[in-house]
Amino acid sequence: RFYWIPLIQSITPWIHFIIFYVMLIRGHGIKSYIYAMAAGQSATWLLYNILIFTGTPRPRLDFSGLRFHRFKRLLNLSSNITIIGLVETVLNTIPAVIIARLGGYALVPIYNISRRAPLMVADLVNRTYQSFYPRLQCLYVTGKKEEFKKKHADVGELVIGVSLCAAAAVLCGNQLIVQLIANQSFYVSPFANAWFAVAAITIPYTTLFRSVLVISGNYGKNAIISVLKLFIAVLCCYLLWPWFNLVGIAATLALVPLITCAYAYF
Repeated sequence: RFYWIPLIQSITPWIHFIIFYVMLIRGHGIKSYIYAMAAGQSATWLLYNILIFTGTPRPRLDFSGLRFHRFKRLLNLSSNITIIGLVETVLNTIPAVIIARLGGYALVPIYNISRRAPLMVADLVNRTYQSFYPRLQCLYVTGKKEEFKKKHADVGELVIGVSLCAAAAVLCGNQLIVQLIANQSFYVSPFANAWFAVAAITIPYTTLFRSVLVISGNYGKNAIISVLKLFIAVLCCYLLWPWFNLVGIAATLALVPLITCAYAYF
């Protein structure tokens, strides 16, 4: 049932967008993001629980294997996952908050509508890698390290190729999509769109590095890198805004994912 995960993750952004749009036209302003986030998280939680309790095998509590050292490892794992999830959520929403604070509410829908299609394209490229994730996990767990390295490299080449095609699609088609969704006035700019295309490459590319930490169970480094990314992203957004406005925000979010590669140095 692994294929349900990327499918649900593809549905959630549309739920965010629809709820945000409905709440915005009803005059809720910046609170529309809160409603959209709550709706998306609730829908994800509900769909996952339906899958868990209607499929086989079904989960049940079993305390026979609960030991202190195992509990400590699980607590450490869940804490790091929580940190990563919170940071990613904040990282996805903080640009809109910064734009609303520094540039006004009018710029928020321009940024969000212009970024929606490129973000979904990058997510779809990520799904290309995630479709191989179970096989990579199996190779690592069974100790077939050389085969794992070769498979990971092959998948990486595929992802890079697909991401380059995705970037070309963003450059050529994003303006048309914005016109279809809203109108030309909601198109941010060609320069910002170029950075959206760069993000369609960097986001899937850095997923290749982060996935190695996930497969090996090394969530500690992953959590540290996530917090570092958040700090640098917020700092750069504030520093670049006076000179580049929305283009600076787009550039920051396109380049910040590359910080994920830093785990190799500590």
